[in-house]
Amino acid sequence: MPITRTPIIDDDGTGTTGTVIDNAWKTELYNQIDGLGTWIDVPFNLANFWSDMTAGMVLCNRYMIIGKTMWWTVQVANATVPNPLTPYLPFTIPGGGYIAKCFSPVAYAFDVTAVPCQLFALSGSQIAATKWAGGNWSTYPITVSFTAVISLV
Repeated sequence: MPITRTPIIDDDGTGTTGTVIDNAWKTELYNQIDGLGTWIDVPFNLANFWSDMTAGMVLCNRYMIIGKTMWWTVQVANATVPNPLTPYLPFTIPGGGYIAKCFSPVAYAFDVTAVPCQLFALSGSQIAATKWAGGNWSTYPITVSFTAVISLV
């Protein structure tokens, strides 16, 4: 939500006189505040997922960064089974982000039935969803939803 922008006025106290002074730094501050918490939609790119994905399978892929913390939410639905079969589903961190520390480890997924899963750092620029019980993602359709909080380098 944008904030109300007001200039700094050199005033004698009556509220009826004065001129705008040094407004540039205040405008810069307002711009920084307005930019906080802005969600950015990530355009579909097959390189960010596993084989045979299509844009229609990605219902949500967006993030925001405040400081060195990223909030990232993803929802993939009716996705194809990875080929070859794999115990993890990779997701590339958007915006050129690189993991510095741990992040929220829980995701919700379906592999025909509800499957508890966790997220882990597959590399510095990718996370992966894996089943808590282990095993490959092998049954169509696959649905994964998560919101991760990631500490960035």
